[in-house]
Amino acid sequence: MKKTLLLFTLFSAFSFAQVNVNITGPITFGGASFGMLYDAGDLQGTLTSVTITATLTASVNETYADDLTIAVADGNSLSTANFLFQGGGYSNFGAPDRQSWPNGGSDVVGTVVSGTITLASGIDFTANPAYAIFLGNGYADAQTPTNSGTWSNISITLNGVTETPASASDFNSNSFTIYPNPVSNVLNISNSNNFDVKGISITDINGRVVKNQTGSLTQVNVADLNAGVYFVTIEASEGKTTKKFIKQ
Repeated sequence: MKKTLLLFTLFSAFSFAQVNVNITGPITFGGASFGMLYDAGDLQGTLTSVTITATLTASVNETYADDLTIAVADGNSLSTANFLFQGGGYSNFGAPDRQSWPNGGSDVVGTVVSGTITLASGIDFTANPAYAIFLGNGYADAQTPTNSGTWSNISITLNGVTETPASASDFNSNSFTIYPNPVSNVLNISNSNNFDVKGISITDINGRVVKNQTGSLTQVNVADLNAGVYFVTIEASEGKTTKKFIKQ
């Protein structure tokens, strides 16, 4: 059995700047498996606290509800050398600021993890645009490294930061719009500058390509995708741009 971890939570002043992410799910992560929520350069401001709510809907080898983990890293890949913050998870990945959620310490299906973690020191994304945020399973079963957890109704609030607006020179990002987002069946692609689109590719939160289509597209059927966070890369003659969407 995993040992119970103690948590001492400090509360900070309310910040109006925040980013909200809602994932209906279910979404599954293997032990010590993470997917990217925000790429380097996607956020600005100083992250001061993280709030989460999610329901554990399946567990293998003692993955608890509170093993759902928010991580901040220095770069778009994770290693024990570049973890800056670990919120949630039983295993220690070497982050200088590592804290647990105030509840959710059970692998019983239906257990809810919820609460707020205030960072020991704010993390400045404006001054450090290489920083990225990940979501995953912060428990790696050393004896049977095949543990996994599945969560649904995930709601995440990142306090103190906002999404970075596209720069005026980023003509591709400004010219393409995807909607609706979240999407259930058909993702529409609006091309305001009539760029010559060559095709699109969609990757899941773990970086796996799940769909490739060629041609000048205005719609993509995503009904066959599992619920979760995805990234669509639109390739035009003028270059490429990537946008995030949530499949419900």
